[in-house]
Amino acid sequence: MTDKDFKLFFTFRSSREFLIGLKNVCKNFLQNEFLPFWKKAKMVLKAKMFSLEKGCKNLSEKINNNYLEKYLKVLFILGIIVSMMFATVVPGFDSQKGLNRILSFGKMGSDVRWVQHKLNEQGFQVGAVDGIYGFTTLNRVKEFQKKNNLAVTGTVDEKTFARLNGTGEDNGRKQHVGRNSFGVKLSEKDLLLLARAVNGEARGEPFEGQVAVAAVILNRVESPQFPKSVPGVIFQRGAFDAVEDGQIWLQPSREAIRAAYVAAQGKDNTGGALYYFNPAKSTSRWIWTRPQIKQIGNHIFAK
Repeated sequence: MTDKDFKLFFTFRSSREFLIGLKNVCKNFLQNEFLPFWKKAKMVLKAKMFSLEKGCKNLSEKINNNYLEKYLKVLFILGIIVSMMFATVVPGFDSQKGLNRILSFGKMGSDVRWVQHKLNEQGFQVGAVDGIYGFTTLNRVKEFQKKNNLAVTGTVDEKTFARLNGTGEDNGRKQHVGRNSFGVKLSEKDLLLLARAVNGEARGEPFEGQVAVAAVILNRVESPQFPKSVPGVIFQRGAFDAVEDGQIWLQPSREAIRAAYVAAQGKDNTGGALYYFNPAKSTSRWIWTRPQIKQIGNHIFAK
C-alpha cells in the first residue's frame, strides 16, 4: 500500500465515503500488490522445493524482511474487507415507518439494535444490545419465530418485524406500552417490575403458574380494593413475600419475562383471581376463607 493510498484513506469526510474509499484502496491493493506477490511467492516456493541448498539463505531473508511485512498487510486488509462484506451502515431507524430491509446474520445498524431490544423485552435474551446481528441474535430470532408460529428462518422479514412490533395479524396484540385487555396501562418499567415479581414469587413453578401470578397482580390493579398501578400493588405493605425478603430485585429469568409479557397482553388463566397461596407453606388462616378458583402448580388461586 503506497503513501498516496494511505493519504487518500484518511481524507474522507463521511462514513459512507470512508467505506467506499477503503473498499477501492483494498481492491487496488489486492490487484496491484497482493496477486503479483502471491504469484511470485508461489514461484519462489516451487524453486525452493527443487533446490533446497542453492539460494536458501537469500530466500529466507526475503521472506523474513519484505514478504512477511506484506503478508501482515494482506491479513489486515482482508480482515477489513470481510467486516465490510457483513456490515451495512444504515441511518437512524424509525419503527413507526416499518422495516426497510431484511435483517440477517452479519447485518449491523440501529434497526438491529431495535430487534435486539424487542427480543430482550419479550424474554428472548440476546445480552448486550450492540447492533450486530451475530449468532446469539440469530438463535433468539429463531426461538421467537418458533414461539409465534412463524417460519423459522433466522431472518427478520416483514412478518417477524410486525410480530416483534406488536402488530402481527394473528395475535391481536398491542405493544406493552398502551392498553391491553386488562385495561391496565403498562410502561416498560412496569413490565420489568412485573417480571421481577413473577421471578421472586413463582420461580420454579410451571410457565402457566408464572403467567397466573402476573395475572393476579394485574387483576389487583383493576380492582377497587387495591392500588391503581403495578408498583403500587407490588409494593403494598405485606402483599408479596418477594418484596419482604428482597427477591424482587433479582434479575428475572427469561421465562419470568415471557410470563409477564403474556399476562400483559391480556391472558388471565386464573379466572379473575385476586389472591394465591401455597397450601404447603401458608400460615394465614384468613387466606383459606377466600373462595378458591383453581390450582396451578403449587399455588391455589382465589378471589
